[in-house]
Amino acid sequence: MQTRLSQFCRDLDRAIRPLLTPVENVSARLGDGAQSLPLFEGLPALRDGTHKARLLIEKLSRQQSYVLIFGPLKSGKSTLMNAMTGAYVSEVTSLPAYPCLVYVSDAERPQYSLTKYDGNTEQVADATALRARVEKAHLELAQQLRAAERAPEGHVEFDPAIQFPQAIRKVDARVPAGKLEQSAAVLVDTPGLYSRMKFGYDQMTRDFRDTAACAVFVVKTDNLFLEQVFEEFHELLELFGRIFLVVNLDGTKRDLREDGTLVPSLESENPAKVLEAFENLSMSAPLKRAADEGRLRIYPVDLLQAASARLKASTGSEDPTEALRHTGFEALERDMTDYLNSSEYYQTFVNDSLRYAKSVLTSLIEVSESEEVTAITGQAKELEGDVSRARARQQVLDRLADTDWDAAREDTKSGYLEFVKQLAQKTRQDAIGQAREVVRQWFESDAPLSQLIDKDFDARAQAALDAFGQGCRDQLGQLVGSPTAGLPATGSSAKDLALIEVPVAKVRDAAIAKAGSELQLDAVPLEIPYDEIPVRRGLWDWVLFRRARTLRAKLLGEESAPNRPITAEQKEKHLGANARAFILECAIESLDKHLPSAFERVARDIWAAYGREWSERLLAEISGRQRANHQQLEAAEKRLSELSGIADGFRDLAEACAQISTEVAAVDQDFATEPPDDDSMILEIEAG
Repeated sequence: MQTRLSQFCRDLDRAIRPLLTPVENVSARLGDGAQSLPLFEGLPALRDGTHKARLLIEKLSRQQSYVLIFGPLKSGKSTLMNAMTGAYVSEVTSLPAYPCLVYVSDAERPQYSLTKYDGNTEQVADATALRARVEKAHLELAQQLRAAERAPEGHVEFDPAIQFPQAIRKVDARVPAGKLEQSAAVLVDTPGLYSRMKFGYDQMTRDFRDTAACAVFVVKTDNLFLEQVFEEFHELLELFGRIFLVVNLDGTKRDLREDGTLVPSLESENPAKVLEAFENLSMSAPLKRAADEGRLRIYPVDLLQAASARLKASTGSEDPTEALRHTGFEALERDMTDYLNSSEYYQTFVNDSLRYAKSVLTSLIEVSESEEVTAITGQAKELEGDVSRARARQQVLDRLADTDWDAAREDTKSGYLEFVKQLAQKTRQDAIGQAREVVRQWFESDAPLSQLIDKDFDARAQAALDAFGQGCRDQLGQLVGSPTAGLPATGSSAKDLALIEVPVAKVRDAAIAKAGSELQLDAVPLEIPYDEIPVRRGLWDWVLFRRARTLRAKLLGEESAPNRPITAEQKEKHLGANARAFILECAIESLDKHLPSAFERVARDIWAAYGREWSERLLAEISGRQRANHQQLEAAEKRLSELSGIADGFRDLAEACAQISTEVAAVDQDFATEPPDDDSMILEIEAG
């Protein structure tokens, strides 16, 4: 069997529960994955919606009746809860005056947890640890409050949901309390009125208008006639359909007679007189009207004695029946029980739950359709373009990094080598001319043959090679002097370089400057066969049978060191035109033997040095851009993932809210206008 109420709870729970997944998903993304976002102003409202949805689902799944307990500090709220639960919960409810709600419900073993404004929860080992944790949180919150008050904008009302979302919003204490298990009630202890930390108090109570079954207001008789006490009470009259006003009596209170004896006070002897005086002298018009309508019930109760009786009964030491009747608690408990079992409560429960569900859905839809969410969606669209461009740029950079630059410069190399061939021919002719000149100068000087071989000829050959190298560099500079550094303008490499704006001219100029700057040229030796140098023998040479080799040694020095000085006259007389032609021929043969390989090496080294410097500098530029672009791409992809996830999360949330709103409307149609026929919560036999 199931009651009409349990069927309602089941249907509304089934409709609302799917809301948790999308709302928690987008809350988590905003809270953890969106650090690059500016402060999302809707986050507190989103977390608030998540918190409310969880409360409603918990209420529906357990069919719980929330009973809010209000009152000034030290009014007896904790003592009332001891009496109502039949268990000692004062150590839980009498926490430091911290602005949070304390939920007390039944469980086989004590369980304690904290819920913060940011939605995170924290488990606490026991009541002692709970008190220590709340005391610490109290100090932290006080520091945040003082800092906010000292800030230039301190006039703005402090809201922990925004300025300090790590603050505790709710304490759940589940303790062995059989009375609560029997009634499926959850007692909710509120912060004491008139506390400095009262921010959010109005909103806190208004939120519970749509979830709490009723409210209990506790006040001591000493404060019953204080106007200040009932300033906040008037708002409760507008928020709750039924309020139980508990006047906490002090049964031990005594009055002093004229003779000095102590007698029971009017409060303990005849509390009805105290209430009569309150109703006739101090009760405001709104309170009187609520009492006349039956929405406000007043109960004088000695809470300390009632709690004592209940706790003793829980140990089996006493029967509390008579004691409870004497304290006035029995009437309070009976009327609350009757109310919670009445059709009036059923209808209030259904209507309030539906109104609360619709309120949660409305607030979440408003957040999902806010300008902030629209802006996030727009930013995600823009980032998609940025990411696409960064990925394309990365592909270009990767292509350039893998480019075979020798192959890319093939056309330039062909032109270079053709020029080198022509320059080599011209340089050979120039070198032969220089060789002829150096031979002539030697014959006209007194220099030994060693100077011609070791210095004069090599110097002129080196000058020719230097001129050849400079000509190669000049030609290379012309060939790569275009904006594309000699690369085909229509080729992919040139286009890629232009696309990522690599400073081609800077790289090219540095590479040209490097090409050939460290070129080491080998000596070009003049190879003259010593024994074949023509010499002229004079008369005495013939008379004395001097051989040509002897005459060469006498004129030039030994073959290993032909460094004997010889005058121009002697050269002309003993060497003559034949020797001049022979030495010149040897010089030309030496040039033709060594210059081609030297030309090839110089041209090759200059080209290779340019290519190497180009590649190193270009790859350094590309590598730097690759790293920077990769970092930018990663950051953009991460931010896009965050923003897209948030945008998608809000879209899913909006769609879920729309679907759930339809289902809630269907539940409303089935239940909101169908109260039970009497006060007994009619049982319906479920088909099947």
